[in-house]
Amino acid sequence: MIVSAEREMARVKSVVEFGTSKIICMIENRRGPEAGLPGSSCVRYDGMRKGRFARMGNMAELVDQVVSGAEEKMRAQIRGAYVGVPGCFTRVLVKEGSKHMAGGRVTEEEIQAMARKLMPRLDKAWEPLATLPLFFLDGKEELYTGPPIGLRTARLTACFSFLFARKRFLDDIRKIFGDLHIGIDGFVSEIQAQALHYIPGKVRDASVLLLDIGYHHTDVSVIFGDGIMAHRTIFGGGYDIVDELKNVLRIDEALAESLKRMHIFGIGNEYDDRVYGKGSDGKMVSFEARLVSRSVEESAGRLCAQIREVLKEFSGYVFKNTPIYLTGGGIAMHGAETYLSAQ
Repeated sequence: MIVSAEREMARVKSVVEFGTSKIICMIENRRGPEAGLPGSSCVRYDGMRKGRFARMGNMAELVDQVVSGAEEKMRAQIRGAYVGVPGCFTRVLVKEGSKHMAGGRVTEEEIQAMARKLMPRLDKAWEPLATLPLFFLDGKEELYTGPPIGLRTARLTACFSFLFARKRFLDDIRKIFGDLHIGIDGFVSEIQAQALHYIPGKVRDASVLLLDIGYHHTDVSVIFGDGIMAHRTIFGGGYDIVDELKNVLRIDEALAESLKRMHIFGIGNEYDDRVYGKGSDGKMVSFEARLVSRSVEESAGRLCAQIREVLKEFSGYVFKNTPIYLTGGGIAMHGAETYLSAQ
């Protein structure tokens, strides 16, 4: 069933999101001078690797911890929450079809019927998540980005984006929330939620590229209107830069992460002989700047090469003037936006 994305988002009171390295819970504040500003809580965890949770054993404890943290900040109890479905557990299929309009005018019932008829049939590993209209064409080939209810036309062409969620993920989350006696108000595609939140509606009237670079996964999505035209998950992200530094310099993860965050793209530390990072013991350690810079930019370059390969698959949707929106903290480094644009 087609649901208005804007209306669905407006109903959200609290949401739990599973990132590739942390879990976040946000609860809406509807009282006082800070009404509208959400309270949030965050916990780090082993995260996701290659489209799977790295460890499930303590997941219920972590969800309880992050929910309790948000409740304490807002002095409110969360009885139910929306749960974000990460891109790695999401599959997007686009279908288009046409219909002769015997009655002349387009009705909501006819559009719903077209969506049901076009709905792809997948195996039991996938569960329908959302049906989103991408565009409509009338008999004169006029384009509409929203359902043209009431339009008089002899023929209607409709294109829908069908989102599916991996059933294993949904079942795992249902069990965890059930054990904690927290209701699930609904599952929401994180890709779509990010697009609606970050990208203005006027920009989405044409295709937009949404690039979400996480710690272990990178999601590349093409957005059009309220729908998703194409999506791929790359099993790589900010951690690859850290892992490369660990191996090249033979250091621990905390020190490698510190060096990664201190790096400045475009400058490459070329004006310094040494660069410094903070280890897990709090001590500052120096390294040869040229070695650190080369390691960071080579591993970042490999990630960009993977993104470019995905963009080749999306060549029918993405062009040189297609705007790019960047989100995710995996490569939250100085000069990253300029570097990624150039790449």
